[in-house]
Formats: sequence, structure tokens, C-alpha cells
Amino acid sequence: MVAESLDMVNAASWGISLLAILIGGIGIINTMIMSVYERTREISVLKAVGWKGRRILGMILGESLVITITSGIIGFIIGIIGTQLLVAFNIVGGMTPVYTIDYAYKHLL
Repeated sequence: MVAESLDMVNAASWGISLLAILIGGIGIINTMIMSVYERTREISVLKAVGWKGRRILGMILGESLVITITSGIIGFIIGIIGTQLLVAFNIVGGMTPVYTIDYAYKHLL
């Protein structure tokens, strides 16, 4: 019975994770589309001074990559701080978090 409960919790966490990734992806797509729409004049000026479409696309994708990496790092830091607060106030019931890549690779993948 305990194993079934743990399997349900594991399946629920995978489902929530996939939903979060999907929502995050939609948010990033929306941000990039709005970036292009809002910067139509700037893109037109760049085209007028001789920039190729590929270079403009590279600029937009580069900016989105920087934003994504920055937000990932900030989210990672907030996650660690939140986890430490949960452990400090004993909300998680005596569990201790493990932050190694080796552990995550062996147990999550």
C-alpha cells in the first residue's frame, strides 16, 4: 500500500513537472513573439542598414537565451532558499535535501 502511494506521488510530481515545463514553454514563446511584434520598427531599421534576416534572428534568439539562462539561475537560487527555509522551520518533517548532480542523475533520470 505504501509502495502504491509512493508511485502515485511520483506520477503526480512527474505530471506537475511536465505541466510546468509546458506552461513555461508557452510563456517563452509568447514573450518572443511579443518581442518581435513590439520591435518591428527596430527590425525594419536593421534591415534598412543592411542586416540580414539570419543576423536579426540570431540577435533575438541570443537575447532570449540570455533571459532564459538568467531566469533559470534565479529560479534555482530561489528554489534552494525556499527548500532551506522549509527545512529550517521543520515543515518537511525531518527530510534533508540533497543538491548534488550525481544524486539527481542516479535517482531522477
